Amino acid sequence: MIRIWTSYPTERRLFLTVWLIFIFHLAPVPAANENRYIDLVRSLVDEGRFAIDTYHHNTLDKSYYNGHYYAGAAPGPSIIAIPVYLFYKGLTALTPVVPFSQYDTTQYVRSFLKAGQASDRFIETYPFGEFVLLHMLLSAFVSGLTTALTAVMVYRCAWQMTKDEYTGLLIAFAASIGSICFFYAVRLYAHNISMFFLFSSFMLIHPWSARSLLSPLRLGGSGLLAGVAVIMDYTAGPITGLLIGYMLWQSPRQNWLFPIIGVLGPALFMMGYHYALFGHPLTTPYSLPTDPSGYGSHSEYQKGLGGFDLPGLDRLWDLTFGMYRGIFMYMPLLLAALAGLVYRIRQDDRTVWVFILGIFLVQMLFNATMHYWYGGWDFGPRYLVPMIPFVLLGLATEFVLRWKRVLLMLFIISVLINWAGVQYGPSDSIPGVMTMFILSGPTTPFYEFLSYYFKTYTQWDVAISATGAYFILIILLFMIWSRPQISRTVSTAE
Repeated sequence: MIRIWTSYPTERRLFLTVWLIFIFHLAPVPAANENRYIDLVRSLVDEGRFAIDTYHHNTLDKSYYNGHYYAGAAPGPSIIAIPVYLFYKGLTALTPVVPFSQYDTTQYVRSFLKAGQASDRFIETYPFGEFVLLHMLLSAFVSGLTTALTAVMVYRCAWQMTKDEYTGLLIAFAASIGSICFFYAVRLYAHNISMFFLFSSFMLIHPWSARSLLSPLRLGGSGLLAGVAVIMDYTAGPITGLLIGYMLWQSPRQNWLFPIIGVLGPALFMMGYHYALFGHPLTTPYSLPTDPSGYGSHSEYQKGLGGFDLPGLDRLWDLTFGMYRGIFMYMPLLLAALAGLVYRIRQDDRTVWVFILGIFLVQMLFNATMHYWYGGWDFGPRYLVPMIPFVLLGLATEFVLRWKRVLLMLFIISVLINWAGVQYGPSDSIPGVMTMFILSGPTTPFYEFLSYYFKTYTQWDVAISATGAYFILIILLFMIWSRPQISRTVSTAE
């Protein structure tokens, strides 16, 4: 590991830069989506079960079956969060002081989380401070870490395509801080985690590597990673299917069994999970009510055919150019990448580019067919996150790179939009977060929380801001990149 760390200085700097930025912008207060994963990891470790009965009132994203409550999502993020939670338990055992004990838990549970059924006893004993600290730790070491590693893989892939370091860095930073991945890297959501496993699967089989031969081991490993992505988030399913299809298309028939065996393991795990908890291998948490009284937040999944229907043109517009959830509005740079994909398809090596364009089209159509296509009170079209690093590879083309000024402008706009979203999101539109950014200036979710907490619950009337912390962050980033200088073209062997 030490040799790898020292042998790839650009990758090391990129990883530290992106991860530090994520840690600096961590969102402290968990909402319903984040709480379902925190509830589950606590239940798995502390109680040895998948039921989240103890803290189920803190999330609307839950499923009720046979007298018990379960997390209303795939279990993967909570499973891989177990080591982090064990570390957290050991750390807090040394420091028994509970932070933010003065916070209005009643307002948090009944108003913010909309848990009207929570008892007074639940609110009185609810460990709000513990959930805040654990959410930040899990966001840093699960969502943030996997997103930073994805950025490194995107850089490696783009570098292998172009042998140009700056192009690779541009695409890597676009994927990490110039897209909606930024927002979902600083809080405990599943989308970036599944994206990490999907792109890891692709890295084993992509055609630009010096080791591009599709060996049985690579095919099996790629299939396994693609399957694990669905354990993290069900919406990774379409890209997982395309990855398996791409491997079968590119491999001789005698090797077809290896990717199938690889993806079969996670598939069997999920079917066993569904059967053990919900009585049928194909029954997902989304098909169940949220409590004995009804389907609640899962009502959208009861419409049409399991929550899916034929999409209309208005929904496709909303997912592409609409100000509410249009991916090209939240990330204008993606338009240039899409143009690069179309250009590449006209060249000699068409198969992989048709595959990547297929990822864009299939994920877009999959999201458009969902009745819950907008993803609730969040930031941008979150169900499109898994496709982002794939489509951005379209920037690594001569056709796109010749427009350097336009490319740089689109990059800056994309970073600004998503940086504002991280600071002032969630929001139902870009104008909302941009207005807050213009009126209030740069901040972070943690500093906003601290400012509110100190002003509301303490006697400390000293104004605090993130300005000094931003100054420290800039110094750290300067130290990371100061020596040695980056060369435009890498001359060493891969």
